[in-house]
Amino acid sequence: MKSFILTTILTYLSSTTTRYGAGGILSVSALEDDNEACSGWAANGECSLNPKYMLENCKASCEKIAEADREMAVEIGKLFMILWCKVCGIVWVI
Repeated sequence: MKSFILTTILTYLSSTTTRYGAGGILSVSALEDDNEACSGWAANGECSLNPKYMLENCKASCEKIAEADREMAVEIGKLFMILWCKVCGIVWVI
């Protein structure tokens, strides 16, 4: 059971880091914003709320948000693993 749970968690973590595709939404070298307001819109969640416009016109800002999401998902996963392993009595070293 413990092995199944750990495998499930690790599978989830790997999927969160690739949900935007390999290397993020777009190649880093091709990222530009077409509007000065893009960074504010992205910070307010518009990349998810209005992806048709944002992913076309605010590529750089949406990629910054996607990267922050990936990093946060990994850190939350690590914390969850540490807590779960303590509950199960498994030694976990990061």
